[in-house]
Amino acid sequence: MDFFNEHSIDWFFLAEVFILMFVAFLIGYFFGKQKSRDKTRFIRPKSAKKNVDIHEIETIFSELKPEIIKIIKEHKNKSKNNIVYKEEKEVIKGLNFDNFGYADEKNKDDLTKIEGLSPFIEEKLNQIGIFTYLQISRFTNDDIKALTHLIEYFPGRIERDQWVEQARELERKKATV
Repeated sequence: MDFFNEHSIDWFFLAEVFILMFVAFLIGYFFGKQKSRDKTRFIRPKSAKKNVDIHEIETIFSELKPEIIKIIKEHKNKSKNNIVYKEEKEVIKGLNFDNFGYADEKNKDDLTKIEGLSPFIEEKLNQIGIFTYLQISRFTNDDIKALTHLIEYFPGRIERDQWVEQARELERKKATV
């Protein structure tokens, strides 16, 4: 009867709790270790080479070189401070700059005076190379369609807001001053 007294039950209970905690620790440890192995396998597959041959890099670069150059040119043309030359404007942008003229930031007009033309749209126009009322006043329907697509503006909105007519009026006022 001495085995079931109050004192021995406490030791039995503590031993049972200790064993359960130890088993839980082992289960967590092994599952955690497996999980960390899975992560490293995801980051670097065992089939991946540790040392890449320089010839392979040159081959990959030479195959991608035309695409890289194209991406760099597109980014360069979108840059604010970049000067886009006449040939690039006609080819890349699809607008007829010979028709409505070339301008730069030196002779820039405040295009936001045209109703419906926000500062955000003015910035987009400036990036393309449109800075003056005179340029906008010379737009043709084809130029408006191409411009609508380029600046991702609402179709038909330039005509409804009458940008061309407003630009003509503002150009006349500017010339008389």
